[in-house]
Amino acid sequence: MKGSCEILLHQGLEGAFRQRQEWQCPDPSFYWGSGGKVCGQEAGAPEKFGKVDRPTRPKVTHPPSPLLGTLLRPNGFPDPQHDHLNGRVTMRGHLGFGCLSRFTLQHEVSCQVGGGGGGGHSSSKWSFKRLVALILAVFFVYVAVSAALSQHWQIQATSHEATFVPEVDADGHHHSDGKDKGEGTGTGISAAWSLLEKTRRAVQVAGGVPGTTLSDEDRQQWESVCPCHGRDQLRSLWLTRKEGSTKRAPREPSGELHLLFQEYSNLHRTCTRGGNMTHVLELYEQRANRYDCKFLVVEFGVYGVGNRLLWLASAYLYALLTQRVLLIDTRDTIHQLLCDPFPGSSWELQPHFPFSSAQRWPMPDAFFQVWDAWERDERSYKAYMAEMARKNGTEERRADDDDDASTGRSTTKRRSLLLSGPTIFDRAQANDGWSPNPRFFCDKDQQRLQQVQWMSLNSGCLYFLPDLFAMASFRPALEALFPDRDPLTHLLRQIALPVDSVWNRVFSVHRAHFQSSRKVVGLQVRFRDGGGMYRALNDMVNERITACGREHDIILNPAAGGGSRDEPPLVIFIASLHTGLQRHLREFYADLLERQMLTGKATLKLLQLSHAGFQAFDLDGDFQAFAEVVILSLSDEILTSPMSTFGYIAQAYGGLRPWLIDFDLHSSTSCRRGQSSDACYQMALSSFACPADPDINGKRLQDVVPYLRPCQDTDGLQLVPTSDM
Repeated sequence: MKGSCEILLHQGLEGAFRQRQEWQCPDPSFYWGSGGKVCGQEAGAPEKFGKVDRPTRPKVTHPPSPLLGTLLRPNGFPDPQHDHLNGRVTMRGHLGFGCLSRFTLQHEVSCQVGGGGGGGHSSSKWSFKRLVALILAVFFVYVAVSAALSQHWQIQATSHEATFVPEVDADGHHHSDGKDKGEGTGTGISAAWSLLEKTRRAVQVAGGVPGTTLSDEDRQQWESVCPCHGRDQLRSLWLTRKEGSTKRAPREPSGELHLLFQEYSNLHRTCTRGGNMTHVLELYEQRANRYDCKFLVVEFGVYGVGNRLLWLASAYLYALLTQRVLLIDTRDTIHQLLCDPFPGSSWELQPHFPFSSAQRWPMPDAFFQVWDAWERDERSYKAYMAEMARKNGTEERRADDDDDASTGRSTTKRRSLLLSGPTIFDRAQANDGWSPNPRFFCDKDQQRLQQVQWMSLNSGCLYFLPDLFAMASFRPALEALFPDRDPLTHLLRQIALPVDSVWNRVFSVHRAHFQSSRKVVGLQVRFRDGGGMYRALNDMVNERITACGREHDIILNPAAGGGSRDEPPLVIFIASLHTGLQRHLREFYADLLERQMLTGKATLKLLQLSHAGFQAFDLDGDFQAFAEVVILSLSDEILTSPMSTFGYIAQAYGGLRPWLIDFDLHSSTSCRRGQSSDACYQMALSSFACPADPDINGKRLQDVVPYLRPCQDTDGLQLVPTSDM
């Protein structure tokens, strides 16, 4: 049976997208699950439905894209409506992608049957044979490809393991003495490949369906509807910066890290079924783990852009390490600032999702105490559970509450918060304040958390990523993936790319001021306590900025005359809520600026885009703040304020080691060189708090991981490159 199929995509909102594809029409039950209906007709239907007299379309040989075929399957869509007389199948619904979900989509799938001999029964018979043959062909191709890929990855892993022999102790465990083994050693490389293989297996176990791997055509289609020009253009701007004392070699992800990003995107797309948030919500509501996917839900508090991005980047690294699907709370504005990071998928949970802040997900203390009681003895566990049930107004779970009691997952409408059995929780909150619970960073407690399907990081604001390096189970892979100890740079450039409305602001500033400059110096000044602190410290801070700039040859010396007339200008970009520094610099360079006006030759540009005087927490304020963070990251030299997450993000985004302005009234120095481009984990614990693991409990983190150093600007810990130790 010959014919053609046509798909029309109609969208009525901004950026309307229309695509038309035609192809030879196979049995649509293979693509759309139409229950044996063949091109709009019932299998075995009377002959008249097989001989519809209408003009035939030209034959087009390319098949429907796998992604589009996946979207047309009834995953969250209503069953197709069949018009047998006209040979038309119509499906309506919403695309599951994050950016695509904003568009209403109507699919019209029409299969027009050309003439063709044979009666209805004969046609049905031949269609059935073709279907069987097609299914068998697909099956054998799948087996062959799977075997080839498995052999390929096995060879890769074997070659690494043959080259690098990990050190093991008498019990067969890898050494975890805190030495730097990640860079160029067997333990680190093999651990990185092991993490990559775990992610690949998670994709397979998650029930990958045809279409979860994007073809080039699929990706182009996704990018046309979810544009993100900063994805490629930002990278080129970072790589073409002028040479400066803070400029390092161009940073590109290691081969293993690049592959990990790709495999994680496949996992994300598979578990969300192409970004179908209806599917994700159903998984949560049913407490069903049909696809063995685990999820990490990130919620945000009322904090600045810097705090929220640091919280998000930390969560992303944890999701990579544990094969959890990262999802974010859209009640916050952060998703409106960032491009969708996972091609063909979405990470946006809608506001009606039952977030932990509204549903009282179990707190970490309760989670760990239940596990402690369970492992001590059954009697203390039952007593603790009864007490918790009484406090929370819940009922203890009975074995007959669930058809499958062995899974520990109740499917009754009224389910207990605490369940009996090794799998105690199906959801849990990981933090009980600004950062994760101290036991979150303990290997044994992490093994317990891995049994939880839904985990929440709720309304925290601190950058906790450095302490993940302290965990023996994560450290070898992390050291291999990030040999320069610069994870934040790579993570931000992967998941925190600005949407086009932000990128346009960034690009216009770069083109107008940075592109033709001799050098760009970024000055980031933040007075944490507002106007009072500004009035008290402004004059001192301004003097120290100019002193630091002259001492380290960062800014122009006014007495030197501003350099050669043929030199491009020096650009000083000021990121501050106040105008005090700009006024100070205009006075500092008054003679130079006056000569510029007389000669018409610019040797210095002072640039400040905003000075609201206060921190705004609305969408416009977030847009402006994020744009200035990205602009600041394009500097050749950067001076930052102590304890400022705004400055942390800018220096990490740009891969810059900053000069730290000294705000101490009693200090005799103007600034000091930062030890790392990484951010500070403020108020981090200095020692392990792992009661379930006595071998590590109470040990100082620095004694275990020497490249975790005290922060220079506040109490906390910071990752420091091993080359600078």
